[in-house]
Amino acid sequence: MLSIIIPIYNSEIYLQRCLDSLASQTDKNFEVILIDDGSTDDSANICKHYCLNDFNFKYYYQKNAGPSTARNIGLKYAQGEFISFIDSDDFVSSSYVEKILKNMNCDILFFSSIHQKADGKDEKHSYNNRADITFLNVLLEQNQYWDFVYTWNKCFKREIIISHNLLFDENISHAEDELFTLEYTKYTNLVNTINDAIYFYQVGIGISKELPSLDEFIIINNSISEIANKFKDKDISHYLNFRVINYWFNAYLYQRCGYFYAYHQAKKLTNTLDKKELKRFLSNYSYDRHITLSKRTERFEKIVLSDSSPIINKLRLLWLAFYEWQKIAIKNMRHKI
Repeated sequence: MLSIIIPIYNSEIYLQRCLDSLASQTDKNFEVILIDDGSTDDSANICKHYCLNDFNFKYYYQKNAGPSTARNIGLKYAQGEFISFIDSDDFVSSSYVEKILKNMNCDILFFSSIHQKADGKDEKHSYNNRADITFLNVLLEQNQYWDFVYTWNKCFKREIIISHNLLFDENISHAEDELFTLEYTKYTNLVNTINDAIYFYQVGIGISKELPSLDEFIIINNSISEIANKFKDKDISHYLNFRVINYWFNAYLYQRCGYFYAYHQAKKLTNTLDKKELKRFLSNYSYDRHITLSKRTERFEKIVLSDSSPIINKLRLLWLAFYEWQKIAIKNMRHKI
């Protein structure tokens, strides 16, 4: 059986579409665990309506504590052999359960999704149909998107979650699904991916349109670094450490910290690592780094990995900081004209 966990907070506008998509499943071997995170709109009544008319739906209420707490409560009540997560403003295809159960002869399943935008320009985020591959394969075969970070485009084994006491971090509201996924994949061997787009993600709704605070960036980056060092496959560790370097540059881009602060945090990380191994990883895997590197992030990354003296690196940083400031100043002047 598949246990589907849905955290809900004031989702009355989208909730019925989400639950209708589950009520119309071709395979009925599932349960839907609805965790109401203290909604003040009509979400509770919508949930109770489905529970009264379909025994597959189960409703639980908690005082508002955030989606991580809601998902953790859902894990507590889940009875299925497999676990998946759906956001209450999204919906799934009628073959969602059928496709998942058919392909869950593995430790974790990655499935394709449709990202629906307000302007009507939908994008398919695709995986190829592959069986018995590794998590490193998934990481290296991404082309344009960080799709490995989400929980809603995956199916997990409840046994692995329980045996390793895996939970969502309740102290953050961003990247908690990435941290959960990374913790989980430490204990996986066999990974399946399918091309079927069975999930419809709504871009720019709810938390997805907000940005992390600096405190959250610190928690996220420290957590990813800690998890990265626990993978047996050191190439996964290297990949994730580059992820942290890029996260720090994003903290600067999102105006959560200064350029030098981002550099020093990233440098602090690389000083604890073998930079020769990091560079070896980059040279050994000629994968498409479009998702991690623009020209701006590439310059930042090269300075972080540089073996030049601190004085030389600071001079390069000063030049880049001036370059970044100049770009922003010119952009602001154009807006005023």
